[in-house]
Amino acid sequence: MGLYLSILAFTLVTHLEWFLRRAIEVHVADERTLQKFISGRNMSRYRDDKRRNTERPLIEYTELYGEIEALKEVRFFSQVDAEELHTIRDMRNGLGHGYSDIQDFIPRLHKTIKWLEQLANILGY
Repeated sequence: MGLYLSILAFTLVTHLEWFLRRAIEVHVADERTLQKFISGRNMSRYRDDKRRNTERPLIEYTELYGEIEALKEVRFFSQVDAEELHTIRDMRNGLGHGYSDIQDFIPRLHKTIKWLEQLANILGY
């Protein structure tokens, strides 16, 4: 798979993650709910930053997996939706490791675009 296609896919997934974070800001009001889905490493960074009074908003410590799961927890997504989004996450994670299955890549890229359109409509963008 070519570099330009990989950059396009990574950019689209990054944009998808931006939409997920906007959905979290609206639909996940309880920080404890969000904290359940932040990795141990990132929670440790958050606590360290908090001790130094340099912490950022909690949402900035999330990763794509946790964002999907937090939104599923508050029923913004169904289990099926979450599974589809996780396939997109798997595609993104594979990009840095030479993801080469073009037969699998193209449908996941289409799913990414579909979710971008859906989330833009749901969130009013």
